Amino acid sequence: MAILASGGCSKNAVSVVDQDETSSEDESVRSAPKAADSDEIAANREEKDGNPNRARELIEGYLRNRAKFQTLRVVEHRVEKVTEHSLLSFANHYEKSGADPGLSDEEKAAHLKNAQHFRNAADKQPVPKHYHQDFWTDRVRIQSRSPRGIVDPSLWRFSDNDVTPESLASTYKDYTIYSFLPSSKPPLRIWAGYQGKGETVAIVSSSKDYENRRVFWFPPLCDDMDDQNTAKRHPIDSFFADPIDQITVVGEEKLGDVATIVVRSVRFVNTGLKSDSGEELQQMRIAKTWIDPLHGCLPRRIEVRGGLALGERRSQGGLIRTATVSSVRKIDGAGYYPIEGTIEEYITDPNWKEPFQSPIEWMKGKSQQVPMVVGTSTQWTVERIEANREMSDEMFALPFPDGVAILDSVSGRTKTALPPKPAVKAGAPAPDWKVAGWTDGRERKVSDYGGQVLVIDFWGKWCRPCLAGIPTMNRLKKKYRDQDVSFLAIHTAGPDIDEVRRVAEQHEFTLVSAVDEGPFRDAGETAHRYGCRGFPTYIVIKRDGTVSFNSGDVPNDPEARQKAMQHWQEKYQRIAAKLDIAWPLDKDVTRDELLSKLGRIYEQALIEEIDKALGVNE
Repeated sequence: MAILASGGCSKNAVSVVDQDETSSEDESVRSAPKAADSDEIAANREEKDGNPNRARELIEGYLRNRAKFQTLRVVEHRVEKVTEHSLLSFANHYEKSGADPGLSDEEKAAHLKNAQHFRNAADKQPVPKHYHQDFWTDRVRIQSRSPRGIVDPSLWRFSDNDVTPESLASTYKDYTIYSFLPSSKPPLRIWAGYQGKGETVAIVSSSKDYENRRVFWFPPLCDDMDDQNTAKRHPIDSFFADPIDQITVVGEEKLGDVATIVVRSVRFVNTGLKSDSGEELQQMRIAKTWIDPLHGCLPRRIEVRGGLALGERRSQGGLIRTATVSSVRKIDGAGYYPIEGTIEEYITDPNWKEPFQSPIEWMKGKSQQVPMVVGTSTQWTVERIEANREMSDEMFALPFPDGVAILDSVSGRTKTALPPKPAVKAGAPAPDWKVAGWTDGRERKVSDYGGQVLVIDFWGKWCRPCLAGIPTMNRLKKKYRDQDVSFLAIHTAGPDIDEVRRVAEQHEFTLVSAVDEGPFRDAGETAHRYGCRGFPTYIVIKRDGTVSFNSGDVPNDPEARQKAMQHWQEKYQRIAAKLDIAWPLDKDVTRDELLSKLGRIYEQALIEEIDKALGVNE
């Protein structure tokens, strides 16, 4: 306890910690301090009592400890639990929005149905979600590797293999990797997993650096940027991003078995509101932190509250967030590192029914204490840590394999994509196709089908609606087998013909299929000629070789697009009634049930277009 009496994390005290290079003992905290300040805070009371030199020593001690980690590799496991309070809060939201008199009866019913869904979910035990990441950084260059989807921790192990074009297509084919290298243009590169030749999309972003960094969830001691990135920064780094002159010592307290020094920081943000006397109303972010001076000056608990300030008057609100570090470890060749802890995010108690007080009312002297409860609780554990490992620019450059299309998230286009082209409209001559080959090995062209109606299905094995539509196309082919109607399919560009043939056989797709000419699905020559903007796209060609119907012909003009969408909504509603399907479709069903109902409606719509091309309805 001598360090507490001597005024904090003094140079002598920290030097003792620096000399302890062999300790690997975990220091654990299992209890939390009582959160205690009164609602109304006398102006500057704690700031005046605080010792700025003592606070500076603590900050400098923390910075010295962090400087021992020049680079960090942190393998982290997070378990996130959404509480029943959060689910009830969603239920309240939908109930309130469902009472809006401006909504239709159908919209009100949908809101109330959502509200009941969340109330039912709150009655059950919420299922925790598991997140894993392998995080590499020197606080300038950043890379995060995670398994795609939520994975059972007992089944997942991160790889030590280098990131190369070859390993991205093999070892890391089921990973999502974000990599940020400021010296690279563009600086952010994203690997979303390997889907196969011609089917894989990698992403680059040329946004501003601080925007690119927002895609990362930072483990402790990994981010020292300014407050533009606080949303996904660890609470420890958020606290130490506060200016030193805003941090003051307010006391000493034992936290479990750990002796800590309690500090406090306050940030002010102008609201743009002023009192009648011209004083500026400010929002406050108040952070109270219990610092462990014997182990790297690391925080053991952080409590963040909101508040309002007007001149000398200040009011402190309820908790917004708490973070507790329950275990700290001395890392060989480096300093102390937080190994385990919990982060709790707070929300307004959903059972609280009083109307919220406005800032204007507070300025007039009224006071209101809003009860807060835990909405989300996240337990984080560092399963592996490596300090001061050499990290090359080549790794952060994230070298994509050959044949991968690169999507620019700013422009929305892939580098291999052909420029957008308007959809071929009804009445225009049908363009001939240019393909890499057909699954039956036979060459053909549009003119071979003169005197017939030709239906073309633009599809992709990567496209779930395309695969769901295969039974529909099979049925249509069978329905029109004795009429002058032919059916062909054209797969998006990229994959080998053998791969497309295998997928077609697997799904019992009876249409002969081609593979579009081009290196990637956004660069298919035939899809470009027909102006396909999405998949599946269905084309109906009349006997004279002109297009009768193009499902991708959607106007660009907002007003014209709205009219076209209204036309199709009315058509689908008419067809749904004919098929005895309730419209609008009930979304509270399984995905397969929803796709099945949509498939029946789309099938009937396509039958009408084919019959129109045949002249049946004329």
